[in-house]
Amino acid sequence: WSVILEDPACAAASKAAGDLDAALARGDAETQALEDALFSAAGEGLSRLVEHADEDAAFRADLGARLSPGAPQAGAAALHDLAEINLLLPAAAHLRIVQAAFARPVAMLTTEDLFEARKIYADAAREAPRAAVYCLLAIAARMPSPWLALSLYYHLARADDDDLPDARLDAALITETLFDDLESLARGLERDADEDDDIDDAAARIENVAEFAGGMIAEAEREGDGAAVSRIEASRDIAAAALSRFCEHALAAIRRNHPVRHAGGSSRLMTLRPDIDRAVDIRAGRQAREGAAFLIKAEKLGALLGRPDAVAGYGDAALTETRRYAGDLIAEIRAAEGTERTAARKRMDATLRAAEILLPASEIALLKERAAAAAVSA
Repeated sequence: WSVILEDPACAAASKAAGDLDAALARGDAETQALEDALFSAAGEGLSRLVEHADEDAAFRADLGARLSPGAPQAGAAALHDLAEINLLLPAAAHLRIVQAAFARPVAMLTTEDLFEARKIYADAAREAPRAAVYCLLAIAARMPSPWLALSLYYHLARADDDDLPDARLDAALITETLFDDLESLARGLERDADEDDDIDDAAARIENVAEFAGGMIAEAEREGDGAAVSRIEASRDIAAAALSRFCEHALAAIRRNHPVRHAGGSSRLMTLRPDIDRAVDIRAGRQAREGAAFLIKAEKLGALLGRPDAVAGYGDAALTETRRYAGDLIAEIRAAEGTERTAARKRMDATLRAAEILLPASEIALLKERAAAAAVSA
């Protein structure tokens, strides 16, 4: 906006903006002509700026800096946005029609809606062919769930009107946008699962991918679009692999809360024994609880992705590990004396706090009773 108001190339747009401001300040009832004049002048000014930036690297760098003050690395993205705004300005009137005809949220597109969208697109294609596709994207963006816009793609993909030669190509941008979003979400999970063991928001993100993929598959199967279904299933595979990795991180977090050392001294355990000398780590306990909570959700997440095998065995492993460690701690409490017994009880308390979401309450209570009994043994 600062560029439009201040750059000499946009002098006419700046004047048009001033005229519109004055009309609004006066409370004029009709400002449509002034708004149209602003859009038209802005389009001419921005076209000059975009053309100059394409031809002159120094000017391009300066314009990028003006568009993103304080963030020079964002200059290229800001220039791209400016060019896209310039591209859609000729369709401003048609975008207003979209807003009026398709009030957000559009729960679904009826047959009547599809033909109305087709008419709006056809009008835009005649008057602003390069920007007509934005009318389709605007309708898609008004759907509560993005994949519901696929019905608009399939409707226009079947259009054989002579006055809609680019309908299929333009409508395909809806599907490509959806695929880009879905695949980006799945790849983001894949990247984070490999590079980071933080599972804090993993469940919500996986559920989002599962819902997105499931919605797209339902629409594609309704149209018999096997190619689209296969591509969506590939994203499900990526998300399922990430889910498996997050399950590994969750199980590892539980195990980190179960420190062990080799048996020795007065212990009656003959192999690895709980390391009661290591201080209880509050952070490790919190991560173990988060890991347990994730594994509780993992089976549902695998089912939502249609990939139950992705989580097979992790929940059972967590249960087996926790029960074994708690049992070893009870033996450790019974065998130890004095400060060692106190340390063993503290470790037991930390273990059961982390296991509360994993084990039934009755089992937690029984383990506490057994630990208390072991603590008073001779």
